[in-house]
Amino acid sequence: MSESDIEAWTALEGRCCPFLNFAIVPIDGVLWLNLSGGAGVKEFLKTELGA
Repeated sequence: MSESDIEAWTALEGRCCPFLNFAIVPIDGVLWLNLSGGAGVKEFLKTELGA
């Protein structure tokens, strides 16, 4: 997945879930997607992502 693919996905996902904050972080040549937000976001992500 390219950086532009990730940017497009985060733009769409941001419309669905405006309470999420997205950050694309390059580390050692690999792109990481960090998700954060306010109260309840960690529990929401655990439920949605099955973690």
